[in-house]
Amino acid sequence: VIHQPSGAVFNLFDDLLLLSEGSLVYYGDTKSVPSYFRGVGHPCPTQVNPGEFCLDLISVNHESKQTEAESKDRIRHLA
Repeated sequence: VIHQPSGAVFNLFDDLLLLSEGSLVYYGDTKSVPSYFRGVGHPCPTQVNPGEFCLDLISVNHESKQTEAESKDRIRHLA
């Protein structure tokens, strides 16, 4: 388990397993992450570390009840 790896470390991974809220969000080749998430409506900006992007995408945002509900809905959609 590595939490929020640098871009250099992330690019060394062969495979990636992403879990959120107890559900599988992604399992596959690390190089396929950007195209996978682009295909499900969440493109990774080119200037963003894919590892950081994934963590932001699959994390619950507790800033407010609205952002928490929105992020939980997004996670349910991805899982």
